[in-house]
Amino acid sequence: MILPPKISVRKPLILTLRGVQIFTIAGQSGEAVLSEVSQMPGNKARVACTLYTGAGCHLCDLARDILDDVVGAAACEVVSITGNDQLTRLYGVRIPVVKLTSGEEKGWPFTAGQIRKMLPVSS
Repeated sequence: MILPPKISVRKPLILTLRGVQIFTIAGQSGEAVLSEVSQMPGNKARVACTLYTGAGCHLCDLARDILDDVVGAAACEVVSITGNDQLTRLYGVRIPVVKLTSGEEKGWPFTAGQIRKMLPVSS
């Protein structure tokens, strides 16, 4: 993965692949730190949603904070639409967009309460 020369992340960004944490990006003052997260055997973490974001999107940061509170950082896959023509056509003017595993989508603005109502009731 190639990172931009300067990146500032105010909260650690946890990237997941099929529900397993792959790595985190954390940094301040324009520095990026990339650290691998070990994939423990039997880790069955489930992705509850996907958050579509873009570069330099301050609303995406707000949306991520809401989702972290509602479903937890590890349960939400963060996908940047930057550089992906298909995703840019789908979500370009709507980001941030949260998409649940059911396929249901909610574009910004949304509240924690709205996201909770979209989630399936756990037994």
